[in-house]
Amino acid sequence: MTRPRVLIVEDDPAISRIVEQTLENAGYETALAETKKEALESVGAQLPDLILLDISLPDSSDLKLCRELTHTNKASPPVIIMTSKQDTITQLRGFEAGAEAFLIKPFSREELLNCVGVQFMKA
Repeated sequence: MTRPRVLIVEDDPAISRIVEQTLENAGYETALAETKKEALESVGAQLPDLILLDISLPDSSDLKLCRELTHTNKASPPVIIMTSKQDTITQLRGFEAGAEAFLIKPFSREELLNCVGVQFMKA
């Protein structure tokens, strides 16, 4: 049985490392991207089962990448947005852009695993 593959799109190396270690310890396969370009290349090379997406990347404006990932391919994986923005407008726009869920930074390892696990239970 193959392990579920999660693409982590995060430009902060400390956060990437924590998310990657947490998911790999829980049995997930992970891939990392720090930019919009790297994320699109990774998705093109091997479609992940889930994408964890920081919406504050240096080469992408807010929710543009989320929209690209979810609206260009009917078989696109679910996207969970990771952000420190806690306002309702950001969340509404995120859902409109195709996000399935939000993780508000800082989040605990338990919150991360629960949020990711719920997405795989839906499948």
